Amino acid sequence: GKIVAMNAITKAAEKAAQEMHISEAENVIYAVDAAYWMVVSLKAKQKLAESYVSLLDSLSHDVHLMLDQGVATQSDVLSVDVKLNAAQVDLVKVQNGLTLSRMALAQVCGLPVNAQFTLADEDNQVAVPEAGIEPAGGYDMEQVYQNRPDLRALGQGIEVARLQKRVALSSMLPSVVLIGAYEFSNPN
Repeated sequence: GKIVAMNAITKAAEKAAQEMHISEAENVIYAVDAAYWMVVSLKAKQKLAESYVSLLDSLSHDVHLMLDQGVATQSDVLSVDVKLNAAQVDLVKVQNGLTLSRMALAQVCGLPVNAQFTLADEDNQVAVPEAGIEPAGGYDMEQVYQNRPDLRALGQGIEVARLQKRVALSSMLPSVVLIGAYEFSNPN
């Protein structure tokens, strides 16, 4: 009985290890997906920040011309220049974040950190979802739980614990076969 239980424990532990391997593979996929969309998001923010800096730059030029003509005050010029400087700082922050997120994506993908690449969705315009597409109404939570490899690995762990309990119980029970064999070979 102990041998059969130990074989069952080994098989359950092997299944748990396989499920954890699947879980780790899914975690890598999720990490790559998150890093990918972070780069795409920051690229869109960079375009927005560049257009904002361009707008404030032209506004600053116009306000300086208005100051020369006597239409605007020095306070107007300074407030526009402060906004322009803040926008330039924000642009630098976005550019640094984009560089770091590209490095993180390269690291997760196993590429050299300084690898140069362009993503497929990086230069796409933001798509507006169609009105005819409806989100999923409901989910069968039992099916969701059954599809999770980490929960399946926990189930295998429970099975291992149950089988270990049987092994421990069997070590506490008397060994009738050995006693019977001993009595049979030595009748006196």
